[in-house]
Amino acid sequence: MMKNELEYLLQTDLIDTVENKWGNETWTIVDKRFHEENTYGCFSCAFIPWDEIHVSLGKYSFDFYTEQSKPDYWVSKKDGEEYIEYEYFMDFDSVKPLIIHRDFFDIKPARIEVLEEFRLFHNLYYDDKSNKYIKIIEGGEEIDAIIINDGEIKVKTKLIIEFISIKNTCFVMCCDNGRYSHESISNYSSDQCDFEVKADNLIYARYIRDDVYSSHGYIAFSRFLAKKVIYPVSVKKAISFFIKKEKNYQDFIIGESTTGEVIKHK
Repeated sequence: MMKNELEYLLQTDLIDTVENKWGNETWTIVDKRFHEENTYGCFSCAFIPWDEIHVSLGKYSFDFYTEQSKPDYWVSKKDGEEYIEYEYFMDFDSVKPLIIHRDFFDIKPARIEVLEEFRLFHNLYYDDKSNKYIKIIEGGEEIDAIIINDGEIKVKTKLIIEFISIKNTCFVMCCDNGRYSHESISNYSSDQCDFEVKADNLIYARYIRDDVYSSHGYIAFSRFLAKKVIYPVSVKKAISFFIKKEKNYQDFIIGESTTGEVIKHK
C-alpha cells in the first residue's frame, strides 16, 4: 500500500487540522461542503453558551443544522389553553450558527448569510463584487473579515475570538468527512480502524470499515467526526487585536476669534 493512500484513509491531514490549525491560524474555515466520487465532507460552526459545552463535547453529532436555522414558533395546548412559544432559532434557541444557509424551495436562488449580530458587532461591509465582508478600522484601514468561495467560507480568527470574549460565550466547529478507497481494511490494525480522542477542548473519532455498498469499486470506507471549541480570552486581550488608530481629518477654517486669529476645526 502506498503511504499517501494509507494516510488518505486514516485522514491524518484532517486530524492535524483539528488539533493544530482550527482556531490557531489567521483564517478559520467555518463552513465547507463538498461531494465527490471518493470523498464527501461538511464543516459547520456555531456559538454555544459555556453551560452547554459539556453536552456538545459529549456527542459527535452536530448541535445545529444551518438549513433549519431561522426564527419560528411552537404551538401547544395545556388544560384547554393554547400556548405559542417563539424561538430565535428553531430547536436551538441558545445555539446560534454563524453561517446560515437559506433556501427558497427553488423558486428563488439559495443564499448564504452571516449571523446578523456578528456582522453588526464588527460593522462589516459586504462587497458583492468580491463576495467578501470587510471590516473598516477607525483610521480608514480595510481588512478582509469573511471570504466566501464556492463551497467554502473562512473568517478571520481574531474576529471570532474578539466576539466570543466580549459576549462571554464559546465557538464550536464541527466536521464530518468520509473517504473511499480501493485498499482492503486488512492493511489496517484494529486500533487504526477504531480511533477516538477526547480532550477539554475537542473530540474526534475515525472509523474504517468494509464498503459493501460502493458502486465505484471501492472496498474500504473511513469516516472522521470531530468537534473543537474555541474558548474566549480576557476582554483586554481580545480588544487589543484591532488597535484603533487616531483619526486624521483635514483642518477646516470655521471662523475668526475676537482677536482676529483663524479658528480651525480639527
